[in-house]
Parts: sequence; structure tokens; C-alpha cells
Amino acid sequence: MQVALITGGDSGIGRAVAVAFAREGADVAICFKSHDEDARETVEMILKEGRKGIAIKGDAGLEEFAAQAVDRTLRELGKLDILVRVPRVPCIRRHPYASSVQSDKALFVHARAARR
Repeated sequence: MQVALITGGDSGIGRAVAVAFAREGADVAICFKSHDEDARETVEMILKEGRKGIAIKGDAGLEEFAAQAVDRTLRELGKLDILVRVPRVPCIRRHPYASSVQSDKALFVHARAARR
């Protein structure tokens, strides 16, 4: 049995990845920033697959929270084998409505993930 920690796992692609890992036999921890109900629903979907699931609320873009999320995953699920980062930041490509601050944040989050 493997254990996965998935950031942005409360909805969309992150939710799909979390449920897919559970279907393949992994216990799953998800990180989410603000959508409590979505996170609860995702954990219920993981549990329906017969696996353990936990939701951890916080900003995965912050180093301190990331360390706390890993610690909680280890404490509650026993180990950590897989880390999937699904950052909730705009695409890096230029869009007429995207600011340079959004693009800079996207680059920062992806670069930090690669460094870990």
C-alpha cells in the first residue's frame, strides 16, 4: 500500500488524481486552501474506494504549511510515497487578463515544487 499527498486535491484535476490513486489502492491526503465542502466530498470519495483519506487545510505555496502537511500525512497515514502538486495559480502563458504578479506566482510555485 502506498500513501499519496496531493495539493489542490479538493476539486478538479487534483480531485480526479486523488480518487484515481485511491482506486489503485493508495491512502490519500489532500491539501486544500479554502473549499471545505469540496475537500470533505473528496475525502468521502476516497473512503468509498476503501482507502484512508484525510484533508489538510492551508496554503501549499507556503513552506511552513508544506512541512506541516507532510508531518500530518506521516502521523496519520504512516508514511509518504507519492507527492503530487496541483497548484492553483494561473497558467504561465500570457493572457490578456493575467497580471505579471500572477505569472510570477505561477513560476515561483512551480520552481519551489521542483526544488523539493
